[in-house]
Amino acid sequence: MARSTTKTGSTNTNAADEAPEAAKKTVEAATTQMNDAATAAMASFNPEAVSEQFRSFAEKGMAQTQEAYAKMKSQAEENQKAMEESVETVRSAVQTVSKKSIENARQQSQAAFDHVERLMGVNSISEFLEIQTAFLRQQAEMNIAQAKEMQSVTSGAVEEVSKPARQAFSKAVDGMTS
Repeated sequence: MARSTTKTGSTNTNAADEAPEAAKKTVEAATTQMNDAATAAMASFNPEAVSEQFRSFAEKGMAQTQEAYAKMKSQAEENQKAMEESVETVRSAVQTVSKKSIENARQQSQAAFDHVERLMGVNSISEFLEIQTAFLRQQAEMNIAQAKEMQSVTSGAVEEVSKPARQAFSKAVDGMTS
């Protein structure tokens, strides 16, 4: 095997000594270039342009905020109106259902009093059975008719009560899609 030898001499030592010096010069040159660029940028910096841009941005932000506030206020007023209408409609619907219930109770009471009055004049068991059977039939028919009327009245009341809410919901959905 042949042995290789490296020559240690001044060439390697000079390159090692010169490397830190070259790096230092490169850093100094880069620093000088950065300082020159920063000076040029500061010289071209126009504070009035920045102020104008900031003012423009702030004015746009205020305009958008005012517009959003106006929409929110308008929507809140519409919601309040809808709520007031709903409350009034509910009051009216409850009143209608209550009146119908009272009317039905009055008819039932009147029928019961009439039945008792007829029973007071009964002379035989067959007459009692006849009056009782007729009363029960009449009560069944009256209950069916009153149930149908109450269903109609309550359906109308529910329709009226939900109308303002449906209108407000439709308006809100239309407002979102616009």
